[in-house]
Amino acid sequence: MKELERFVRNGHHLQIGKPFAQFGDMRSREMLANWLLCVVGNATLENAKLTFCSDPTGGDGIIWDEASGETWPTEHVMVPHLSDQADDAEALILEKVDHKRQSGDTNHL
Repeated sequence: MKELERFVRNGHHLQIGKPFAQFGDMRSREMLANWLLCVVGNATLENAKLTFCSDPTGGDGIIWDEASGETWPTEHVMVPHLSDQADDAEALILEKVDHKRQSGDTNHL
């Protein structure tokens, strides 16, 4: 996480930053999202030992439970900001998911 800190502090990088080759082409926002999922899971699931790694099939990372051996591929979408006129965040998120599906920019949706 320490290596990711400077990118997290730079919100601009989270929105448009390029992928990191040394992390399997994950972007800072994907790494942060996967890390947060692991933190929450480890805090709430008994005996969980969640971590994440890059996805060799091109997804946005894999959540891995070291205790059970289970894995979950991830795909993320981002709504950069809500406009003043947007009052339905759920609709905006679903629109981004649909766009990702239609563009073929997903392996796991």
